[in-house]
Formats: sequence, structure tokens, C-alpha cells
Amino acid sequence: HEGDMVFIRGNIKKEDVKVGDVIIWRAAENELGFIIHRVVAVREKDFVTKGDANFTDDPPVTYDRIIGRAVTFKSGKLMHVPWLGSLTTLAGKFRQ
Repeated sequence: HEGDMVFIRGNIKKEDVKVGDVIIWRAAENELGFIIHRVVAVREKDFVTKGDANFTDDPPVTYDRIIGRAVTFKSGKLMHVPWLGSLTTLAGKFRQ
């Protein structure tokens, strides 16, 4: 969710990305920021992702844009802190 802080593990190998993983990648060159969505298909040249609350798949994501994979507990739940990301975003606005 927007504003949540999610823990990620970077430097993952391409072959280690699996369907069901939640990955973080750089947005397209003409966009700012990062996107975090679940992998729904692994293809030879790229990955197909989809947000859990979205009805349609995202455009394909190439491996070179992937920053990392979300860290999960053994239960599969994401390791995250609700709203903590909002505080860091707000603090960044005051520094500008």
C-alpha cells in the first residue's frame, strides 16, 4: 500500500525470480520512482507482474530494471511497516 515501508533484498539472480515473488523495479525512463508488484509469469526475456488489487497485468519488466525482491516471513506475508514510508516521504519534502 502507498506509504508502507517494505523490506527488500537486492542483488537477486534472474533465475531466482519466481511466480508469486513480489519484486521492486525502476519505473520506465519517462516515469519517476519504483513499482512493487507480484510476478505472475516468468518469460525468457522478461517478467509479467500485476498489483494484487489490479485487474490487468503490467507491461513486461526486464531483469535490468529489477532492484530486488520483497522480504517475506515464513508464512509468505510481506515484511513491512504500515505508513512508515509516509514519514520518510514527508521528511524529504521538508529538506528540499
